[in-house]
Amino acid sequence: MSESRRSGRGGRWAGWSRLSRPRRWTTIALFGVGLLVTIMSALLVSGARVSDARIEGDLGETTAEVLSVTFPRTLIRYNTPEGAVHSPQTGVLYPAGLEEEDLVRVEYDREEPDLVRVAGRGFELTLLPTAMVLVSTWAVLLTVIWLICRRGRATSAHSVHRPVRDPSSTDEQRSSAD
Repeated sequence: MSESRRSGRGGRWAGWSRLSRPRRWTTIALFGVGLLVTIMSALLVSGARVSDARIEGDLGETTAEVLSVTFPRTLIRYNTPEGAVHSPQTGVLYPAGLEEEDLVRVEYDREEPDLVRVAGRGFELTLLPTAMVLVSTWAVLLTVIWLICRRGRATSAHSVHRPVRDPSSTDEQRSSAD
């Protein structure tokens, strides 16, 4: 270990020790938020990929009617070749552009018919929105972290180099001392 590292001066993390404790913890918390968003995004994409793989493993295709379109989900109803009617409570995967009463081709898992997606759509549709969320999240977080560290270093630099004045001394005494 180099001398500058042991003494706490210089090196990669030199500015880190100059930050106040609240600024350090805020920075750590912001990195934690970024890490959490990154992990959630990765899980979202992997979950969509796993669902697609399950559907493709035992693929069934049919036409479905769109029953309702709301923000959290789009409900559909379809018949399987066996004559069973299915209306998954969780909705259909990749519903962008669907409207009520539309007829749409869907693909579903024959073993688990409530796992259904719009035909021709897949997990790739999650990549662009997820990437946009990640890029914008990290852009904001890194900017805020940079501002916190910059302000923290500027504050500590001013406090280190600012001379301490004796409040009892007058301007004449100060100028004669110089």
